[in-house]
Amino acid sequence: MLVLTTGASQDFNVNLAGSTVTIHVDWGDGTSNDYTSEGIKNHVYSSSNYYVVGISGALTGTGNVDFYADNAGTASRIVATELIGGITGVSSVRRMFFGASNVGFTRLPPSLFKNVTLAATDQFYYTFGMCRKLTELPADLFQYATGITTNAFNGTFFRCESLTSLSADLFRYNTAVTSQAFNRTFVVCESLTALPADLFRYNTAIDTEAFHTTFSGCYGLTSLPADLFQYNTAITSGFTSTFEDLLITAVPADLFRYNTAITLGFGGTFALCPNLTSLPSGLFRYNTALTYAFDQLFDSCTGLTSLPADLFQYNTALTSGFTYAFQGCTGLTSLPDDLFRYNTTVEPGFAYTFNGCTGLTSLPENLFWYITSASSGTVFYGTFQGCTGLTSLPAGLFPNDTGLVGQFTQTFKGCTGLTSLPTDLFRYTPEMGYNGAVYGVFEDCTGLTSIPAGLFLYNGHIRFFYFTFKGCTGLLAIPATLFDSGKTYISDFTSTFEGCTALGGDAPALWDSGEWTLVSSYANCFKDDTGLDNWADIPNSWKGL
Repeated sequence: MLVLTTGASQDFNVNLAGSTVTIHVDWGDGTSNDYTSEGIKNHVYSSSNYYVVGISGALTGTGNVDFYADNAGTASRIVATELIGGITGVSSVRRMFFGASNVGFTRLPPSLFKNVTLAATDQFYYTFGMCRKLTELPADLFQYATGITTNAFNGTFFRCESLTSLSADLFRYNTAVTSQAFNRTFVVCESLTALPADLFRYNTAIDTEAFHTTFSGCYGLTSLPADLFQYNTAITSGFTSTFEDLLITAVPADLFRYNTAITLGFGGTFALCPNLTSLPSGLFRYNTALTYAFDQLFDSCTGLTSLPADLFQYNTALTSGFTYAFQGCTGLTSLPDDLFRYNTTVEPGFAYTFNGCTGLTSLPENLFWYITSASSGTVFYGTFQGCTGLTSLPAGLFPNDTGLVGQFTQTFKGCTGLTSLPTDLFRYTPEMGYNGAVYGVFEDCTGLTSIPAGLFLYNGHIRFFYFTFKGCTGLLAIPATLFDSGKTYISDFTSTFEGCTALGGDAPALWDSGEWTLVSSYANCFKDDTGLDNWADIPNSWKGL
């Protein structure tokens, strides 16, 4: 191995691990050492120069040699390496060259690990991580690592930012790899401009968590091969954040066509891909076994302007999985009527789904109408929070489900464009908030000027109305009977109308303990609402005074 020092008193570290250690290190400057214990071995060079470092001997147990040495930074002095040899018992090359970022360390010799007999699991863990000047890889780099199985290439080329291409045969001989095989393998390999279609052709045993963040941050990629995963038919989970933070402009319709066994694992798959403008029809058509899948799927894909109506049509087994799915997709202006029509058993899955979709101006009448099994407390948590372009809401938006008990927490918080609400918005979900809350559901909807008297007429089992209309500075009046359906059930009005500074007329006497027998929390309910005609009648404890 060739090491370069650029000044006097610069050091270089070798980290040794094994049950027993018998290692000789020739430091290349006329000095050498013999070591019989594990740990970091440090050598200081007296002057700047190129030094050929040689290591020989034996290790037992989980034998490992690396130059990362707890991130001491000396790996950056490596200029070149040759075939690993002369050391018996090396069974792991974890982080061996991590941080070898010298401008001269641009390529690797063929069959680098030919003389190394690796253990089955976790063996190329960040081996070349942060080798920022590597520009190419030999096709047979891993040819002799035929026995590796789980967690095989985790982070192997993490932040190899100068890599420009990959050989289709790079993983050809690693046919035994299974779970977590390619997690983080090429994270931020930003100079890659294309992927070979057969890159994973021979890795047919991959099953779980196979491609977690594999190409995340590969900014140079603008397209994906349609049959990239064609031969990985045993996968049951594993596309979480796979293509996160890419500049791809399209997704092939058949990208996941052959992964029919997958049950979970599309969380964040295309998150932060701002150049995506549209999606193909039937993208997940063949993934019919999915049960938990689409959290953060297209999070912050700001270029998306529309969605295909059948995007989730064939995923009828879903029980969860739309949390943050389209969060921050500011280019979306509308949604298909039937987007979730066939996902009737989704339970806790719509938290922040369209949070921050500022381009949405309206919502389909029956967007969630067909959800029949929703019962979790976070079903519609922040679903449309910050959708400032919304000006109205349809009456039939939410599930036609008399058993829905989920909280509607901050569902429309910060929807400043809303000026009114339909009377029947919650009519078909009578048990919404059962023993629970309508927490901040319209908080900071500054454009709201009125509330229909029957908004909660059918929802008599809501206990908590804290922050429900807080900060609705345009609200002009409170209907006298707004909460009457829950008069014997409601216990909390904390900050319900706090900061509704335009309010006039009389506030309903919610503080009347003879009428509202269970109310025990009410701090700041009418704080700063000094324009109310009966302001003087409201107890100070309800006014934050």
